Amino acid sequence: MFETVPAWVADYIGIPFTEKGRDWSGCDCWGLVRLVYLEHYGIEMPLYLDGYESTKDGESVSKVIHYAEKQFDKWEQVKTPVPGDFVVCRIQDRPWHVGLIVAPGIMLHSEIGIESTLAQINGLRWKNRIEGYYRYHG
Repeated sequence: MFETVPAWVADYIGIPFTEKGRDWSGCDCWGLVRLVYLEHYGIEMPLYLDGYESTKDGESVSKVIHYAEKQFDKWEQVKTPVPGDFVVCRIQDRPWHVGLIVAPGIMLHSEIGIESTLAQINGLRWKNRIEGYYRYHG
């Protein structure tokens, strides 16, 4: 199932989930996407630490995601993702989670209670929760 995932992705699997984490000691979902963009793609993304207290606060996280979407002047929403794009997912009918597309149909992500891992975006858990995909044009 994950045969098409590039070898470098393995380095990012197993990072502990940490609220507002932004480094190798632990990451939340945005922290993981940000860490990979910085280290693998050389793109520095905003920290977004001030907009929410906890990833459990869906309303605040959703507001941060909406704010971020408006700030990304170098980002374009796309219909068909490719590796390197990031995905925004809905939980409880609001944008609440992000992941990084690392291979066709596969995202790298982190969430409460789970170390960073791979997931199929067209699997039962995520396929109906996709809010959108975003691509960098720097």
